[in-house]
Amino acid sequence: MLIHPFAGWETKTWQPEAFAEVARHVTETMGWECLITWGPKERPIAARIQQMAPRSVMAPQTTLRQLAELVRRCSLILAGDTGILHLAAFMSKPTIGIYGSSDPIRNGPIGQYSSVVSLEIECQPCWKTVCPLGHRACLKTLRPAQVIEQIQEVVSLYMPMSDGHVTTAYSR
Repeated sequence: MLIHPFAGWETKTWQPEAFAEVARHVTETMGWECLITWGPKERPIAARIQQMAPRSVMAPQTTLRQLAELVRRCSLILAGDTGILHLAAFMSKPTIGIYGSSDPIRNGPIGQYSSVVSLEIECQPCWKTVCPLGHRACLKTLRPAQVIEQIQEVVSLYMPMSDGHVTTAYSR
């Protein structure tokens, strides 16, 4: 699984600790490999996530073309409302988008294997780069267990093996 835990706005970026909890679950409970990708200026946070989820792997610095190749090779993509999520959906990869300040109906990934996790709270969507209420409840109250549940649903729907078991491999 590829995790891209960054987005251009703080109101689109889930907490690093939450991403780390999902990465720990995926690597320790499900036995998957988990790759954490990052862009310019994001390396320290990616390293912190990797330290909190030590069985995950932090990707090396990549070009956009190399990042696209990593997306192509991964079974499942977890990201916020960012270009990587939309690229993965375009490539027909199973994707899970985490949405805070933006509207997943308007901005969600478009694809047969795409899904989103978003809370429906009164102040969402606000379309602000910084939370005008100062609490970022749209992301801070989103629990890792909710994302893990969505991962399990995506796996059961889109990644079954011919014998009925579920695999972490996906090919089209």
